[in-house]
Amino acid sequence: VEVLSEARGLSPDSADGAILLGRALAAVGRGEEAMSLLGEVVASYRGRRSKELSPVYREISRIQLAEGFLSDALASLTRAFEMDMKSARLAMELGQLALDMDELEVASRAFRGVTMLRVGDEESGEVLTAEVKAHANFQLSLLAQRAGDPRRARMLAGKALSDNPDHHQARQLVSELDGG
Repeated sequence: VEVLSEARGLSPDSADGAILLGRALAAVGRGEEAMSLLGEVVASYRGRRSKELSPVYREISRIQLAEGFLSDALASLTRAFEMDMKSARLAMELGQLALDMDELEVASRAFRGVTMLRVGDEESGEVLTAEVKAHANFQLSLLAQRAGDPRRARMLAGKALSDNPDHHQARQLVSELDGG
């Protein structure tokens, strides 16, 4: 914490430095301080949307999750996704948290965001893989099945298999939906 505080003093405008310091503060039980620090970074953007804020909101979400503030964590992770909708990793993280909290519309929106990206595209410093895209389609197929739409569930599971023929869960779902 001391070293990161010193580094933050040398580069007070660094969002990455604030994130690292916030993470360290939270790790030593100083979550309120961490949230205050990260809140200052968000406030410095004066309400402007910026891709640079995405990791800040993501870190805020992680701290809120660790402290048991699930609704706040979901809201912060949603803000992170809104700031960087081309991050498949962030969308998958949001989708899973939303599923865990039974927020199906948020989960669906996040997983759909992944399916709209092209495999191999490098966005946000990451390359979207066919496996990740297949898993997003599989999650959407489960949501469709849960909503009582087996035709759509079958179609989405088929898309998952076209992205990744080795996706065993999608194969099992297709078999189940086909009555086998």
